[in-house]
Amino acid sequence: LSVLLLALDRQSHKIRERLAMHKTRIEELLRQTPKGSQLYRNLCDMDHTKFGNVGDPRISFTQHLICMLLGVTFGLLPHIWMCFRHNLPFWTGGVMWVTVVYVLNTGGVCARFLVQAVTIVKAYQRHCSQLAIFQALSWKEDRSIAVYDPFETRNQEVVKARAILKESQLRIQPLNLEDPAESKVWWHLREIVLTDMKEWRAMMGVLALMCVALSWFAGFSAIALMLMMNQISATTVVSAVMMPFLVVFIYKTLQLARDINLMCQEHTSLLHNVVAEANMPLRPQRPLDSHLQQERFLLQLATLIERQPSLQTLASFTVSPQLTSAIVGSMSIICAITLLMLAHGILQLVL
Repeated sequence: LSVLLLALDRQSHKIRERLAMHKTRIEELLRQTPKGSQLYRNLCDMDHTKFGNVGDPRISFTQHLICMLLGVTFGLLPHIWMCFRHNLPFWTGGVMWVTVVYVLNTGGVCARFLVQAVTIVKAYQRHCSQLAIFQALSWKEDRSIAVYDPFETRNQEVVKARAILKESQLRIQPLNLEDPAESKVWWHLREIVLTDMKEWRAMMGVLALMCVALSWFAGFSAIALMLMMNQISATTVVSAVMMPFLVVFIYKTLQLARDINLMCQEHTSLLHNVVAEANMPLRPQRPLDSHLQQERFLLQLATLIERQPSLQTLASFTVSPQLTSAIVGSMSIICAITLLMLAHGILQLVL
């Protein structure tokens, strides 16, 4: 696990360098667009927009300390259980060094995993906030005749983002996608947002897949040993303690990844909605050539977005509501069975 985490860190650094070059190129194109340079500068200057080079999510010293303590405790679990099960003292004398070495190795790997998990969750929460700001820039309530908000996913965050943009000192106004210049700004800004979201995609996918496989393996192993031995073992204890953390991590990451995919899919509906409103009867029309050119451009953007692969995947499967429910549901059921077996076994020992 430690080697895998180190390899992922190294690979993520290479991916980040390539994405940084791509992002720099798009930023230059955005700055060359009318209204694009000032808008992007204003977004980067605001505190709550998460635009610009904000760096990796920061983890406090307290969170690092908690991860280290949890890792050391997890490494001590088999030893604590055996001492409790066989009524032995905690300090076993000359052979205790074996336990100490095991605890240091296991605790260090677990602490590193927990730090990476917290970092990934924070990064994805930041991506969702950044995407909510972009959704708020994409549609203005009083300009559209639509009854419903086109952005249903994380709608409360989108509404809050609209309030942040409106009440800020810079008074950033939403983009008018019927305007050729502003629609081009919207497209470049979308590319920047999606590029930022690709940084942690590989790390999340590998860790999530590993957590799902580890959870299923630990759960089924604990159930099989319980049925064979008719009593709980150290494997059951370790599995019962480990699996709730894995379920929480998988639930949070897949939920955030699912919402990111859904929010990106809503851009297609937005573009079709803008085209439909532009062609509304009895509405003031622009020159026909300009109108048709802008309509074709928006429809081509919608088609391009539809054909793009999903941003967030797990083992080549799109992170959808169905996939999220299936994985989290199965892990939760196995975790519940393991916890019930542990509780039943402890009651048998005590009583």
